[in-house]
Amino acid sequence: MLEFSLGIVVTDEDYQMMAIPIKHVERCMLLTNDYWSWPREKEQAKTQETGKIFNTVWFLMKQELCTEEEAKLKVSNMVAAEEARWVDVKHQLYQDHPNLRRDLVKFLESLHTALAGNDYWSSQCYRHNDWAHVPEQPSKNHPKVHELVSLGKAVMRGGLQEPGVWNAPDSQTPSATAESDSEFTQNVASVLSFLNKTSPQDAQVGTTSPTTASDTNSQASAEISTESRSVPMTSESAPSLSFPEQPKTRNFDTDIISAPIQYVQTLPSKGFRTTFIDCLNRWLEISQQEMECIKEVINKLHDSSLILDDIEDGAKLRRGFPATHIVYGTSQAINSATFLYVQAVEAIYKMDNKEMMDILMSHLKRLFCGQSLDLYWTFNRRCPTENEYFDMIEKKTGALLSMVSELMLAASPTYKASSLCQKHLIQTAFSNFSRLSGLYYQVRDDYMNIMSADYASKKGYAEDLDEQKFSYMLVYMAQKTPEMMDQVEGMFKAMKTGDANAFETKRFIVTLLHKSGSLEATRNLLLNWERDITSEIETLESEFGIPNSTLRLLMESLGVDA
Repeated sequence: MLEFSLGIVVTDEDYQMMAIPIKHVERCMLLTNDYWSWPREKEQAKTQETGKIFNTVWFLMKQELCTEEEAKLKVSNMVAAEEARWVDVKHQLYQDHPNLRRDLVKFLESLHTALAGNDYWSSQCYRHNDWAHVPEQPSKNHPKVHELVSLGKAVMRGGLQEPGVWNAPDSQTPSATAESDSEFTQNVASVLSFLNKTSPQDAQVGTTSPTTASDTNSQASAEISTESRSVPMTSESAPSLSFPEQPKTRNFDTDIISAPIQYVQTLPSKGFRTTFIDCLNRWLEISQQEMECIKEVINKLHDSSLILDDIEDGAKLRRGFPATHIVYGTSQAINSATFLYVQAVEAIYKMDNKEMMDILMSHLKRLFCGQSLDLYWTFNRRCPTENEYFDMIEKKTGALLSMVSELMLAASPTYKASSLCQKHLIQTAFSNFSRLSGLYYQVRDDYMNIMSADYASKKGYAEDLDEQKFSYMLVYMAQKTPEMMDQVEGMFKAMKTGDANAFETKRFIVTLLHKSGSLEATRNLLLNWERDITSEIETLESEFGIPNSTLRLLMESLGVDA
C-alpha cells in the first residue's frame, strides 16, 4: 500500500536488504495496536465462547503474573524500545549503503512517518476508543451511494446558480438521451423523495427560469421526470412522482442452499483454525492467494462439520444459539452442509495443484471414518478402549489440523527449497505437532464442557452428557471403575425414556466423574500434552531458525489453567 501511494516499486531484493528495519516497524505497529485495543478486546472476550484474548497485554499478565496496569506499562515501554531500535537500524542501513536509491530512502522515511500516524490514529480511532457506541443505522429509504452520485450529476448538468438552486440544462434531443434519462430520473427522484421526507429544505430544484429556494421538492421531482427537461413547468402543473418499492428478488439457485451456511457462519466463533494457519505461515511463507484458498477450504469443512455434528448428536444449541437444523430443518441443513464439501473440493481444484488435491481427498476419507467410529460407539453403546478413542480423534479432529499443515507444506516455497533431509525433519515435526494438537483440542473441549461455566452458559450444563457420547473421561471411568460406568449407562437409559430429570441426572454423573478420578486424570493428561506441544513448537522453531511467539500464544490461550 505504501509503495502504491508513493508511486514506487520495491523489489524482493530491496525488501530483503531492508528486512531488519522493517521487522522493527512491524513489531512496533503490532504492539501499538495491542496497547490501544486492549480495553475493547477485554470486554468483547466476555461474549466470546473461548473467553480468551490474543493480546500482548493479556500475555504478559499471564506469563509474568503482573497486574493489568503493569502489563500495559510494559507494552508501552516495548513500543518505545522498538521505535528506538528502528531508528538505530535505519541509520545503520544508511551507513552500510551510502548510495541507497532515493526512492528507497523515501520509502523508509515514509515508514517513519507512518509509525507516528499509526500511533495517533490508534489513540483516536473509533475502533479502539468508541467501539461501545452503536451508530444509528440508515433508515429504510436512505439513498444509496449510486443515487447520491446521480443527484450530484444532476446538479453538475444544470450548474449551481446559488446554494440550493439549480437550473435545468439546455434542451436535448429526447431520442438521444431517453434510456440514460430514464435511469437518471428514477435515481434522482428517489433521492429527492427521501430528502422530502426528512427535510424539505435540503434540496431545491428549478426550471429553465430560475426559481426560489422555497420551491418544493415535489416540483423538482416532477420536472426531472419530463421527457424533455427544457419544457418549463410550474408547481401547479407538475404531477408528483411516486416510485413504489420493488419487492426483493431472490436467486433460488444460491440463496436457498446458502441460507443455512450463512447462518452458521454468523454464530460466535473461536477462530482457532484461521489463526492457526496464520501462525504456521510465519515459517512457511505461503502466497496470499494460496493462504486464502487454504483458509476457505478449512473453514468450509469446519462449518459443514458443525451443521452435521449437531444433527448427528441431536444438539439443540450451537454456541448459545439454535442449531442450524432447528432453524432450517434437518433435510435442508444436511443438503447445505454437503454442498460445503463440494465447494471445498472446488476451491482446491481451481489451484491446479494435484498434491494439494490428493491431501484433501486423503484427509476427507479419514474425517468421515473417524466420525463413523464415534457414531457407531454411541449408537451401539460400545465403550472404546483408550487407544481406540485416541485413534478416532486422530482421524477426526486431528485429520483437519493435519490437513492444514500438509496443504501449507505443499504450497510453501520455503519447504520446497529445503533439502530432502530437512523436508523429512520438518514433515515429521509438523506431523507430531498436528497430531498432538488434535488430541489436545478434542479432549480439552470435552473436559471444558463439564468444567467450564462459560461453556455451560452458551451450550447448557454438561451438554455432552445429553448426547451420551463417549468422551475420554467416560473411557477412563469404564477402564478404572467399571461399576461406576454401569451406573452412568443406567442413568443414560433413564434420561432417554424420560424416567429421570436430565439436569439432576447430569449433576450426579459429574459427581461420579469426580469420584472415579476421571476429571483429575483428564486434567493431568492435558497438562502433559501442553508440555509436549511446547516441545514440538521448539523443534519447529529450531528447524526453521525462526521463533514463533504467536503460535506459542495461541496454544497458551487454550491451556486448561489459562
